[in-house]
Amino acid sequence: MNYESKRWLYLGLCIICNICAGIIYAWSVFVKPIADHFQWTIADASLSFTIMTTVGACLPMFVGKLQERVQSRMILIAGGVLLGGGLLALSSTTSLTQLYIFSMVTGLGLTLVYPSGTVSNIVKFFPDKRGLASGLLTGGASLGAVIWAPVGAILTETLGVPTTFKLMGIVFMVTIVFAAWLVETAPAGYYPHTRKDDASARTGATEIADTVTTVQDLDWKDMLRSPLFYMIGGAFFSAATSSMMFFGHVSPIAQDMLGISAKAASGVVVLLAIANTSGRMVWGWISDKLGRFKVINILLVLLVIAMIGMTQVSSYFAFASMVMIVGLCYGGFFSIIAPLLADMFGERSLAVNFGIMFLMVGAGAFVGPRLAALLKIATGSYVQAFVTAGVFNLVGIGLVFLASSYWKKQTTESAELFVQLSEK
Repeated sequence: MNYESKRWLYLGLCIICNICAGIIYAWSVFVKPIADHFQWTIADASLSFTIMTTVGACLPMFVGKLQERVQSRMILIAGGVLLGGGLLALSSTTSLTQLYIFSMVTGLGLTLVYPSGTVSNIVKFFPDKRGLASGLLTGGASLGAVIWAPVGAILTETLGVPTTFKLMGIVFMVTIVFAAWLVETAPAGYYPHTRKDDASARTGATEIADTVTTVQDLDWKDMLRSPLFYMIGGAFFSAATSSMMFFGHVSPIAQDMLGISAKAASGVVVLLAIANTSGRMVWGWISDKLGRFKVINILLVLLVIAMIGMTQVSSYFAFASMVMIVGLCYGGFFSIIAPLLADMFGERSLAVNFGIMFLMVGAGAFVGPRLAALLKIATGSYVQAFVTAGVFNLVGIGLVFLASSYWKKQTTESAELFVQLSEK
């Protein structure tokens, strides 16, 4: 079957699904309305977000295994039903226990949609444009925060929390289920016929453009035996930890360093969200042109510069500039995970392998904000947090250098072996 035009339709439909799932990134706008409506504390209400993100970080690896036996369409449909159903259930919540249970259901639906049901399947339709496809998909999820934050704030203020959740639950369920029904599963070994003989396009995503090599498909067990996994996983953990040391405290950092109000600091948060979305969409495409390792190193170097800059800023413009650099880089890492794994370990087990690597990023996102908070308490300022974040990025650069060298050696040896076998 010819998927040349259909794959772009599937990409567009999955971006729409991810925009719906992006409500998780805007959940903070619902925390205070939930607390006020039910007369709970902010801490109690915010635990709903923690539950959702924990489910989202832990489940992709298990759902990835399920995808080897179940069509991606069914994963997406289940995600839409659970996401919409979870929000509908939240609209009738009467106790904290119910809030947490329904938040878990919503979180399960979110992770079935993004990243499980969309990223690993659609990337397989774009072996010639893996970075672009992954970037647009992850960018769609981040764009959801830009859309749903103001929409959610307006709806909760005008309609109230129960009606808002009920309305969004219905809209999300219908939208995702309809879109999912039109999406097909990528056939094994798919490559666009129009680009079949374009050797540079076929290998441009890797660091060595050698037309005689093919990537060996490794399952999760074999991937965990490879030193590459730990080098790249360590680099992603370092990048996520350093970025989230900043992401998790951007508003209080702005207020502390610039002496501005919380309202003025919210403008910086918006800039960070926009930069994060843009970074996801742009860096994936750039990695198709320059190579994954080069782009990862660029992002890590930029993060080092941003962290050094943060220790010196004294104006709103300078602070906002550093914020946007961090956002652009953090978004870029998310767009490169799936393409890089497909480059190194093949596409057959991409869903599971992606889920495992996603845990490394999730661990960094968990550690980063807490580490920044501890350093702020210990030193009385965020300067030490910036220095520590810079060190994490330097470690990441070293790990990427080792991974790149190992990958080049491995690829060269595979090519030489292939040539020797061909000559016999």
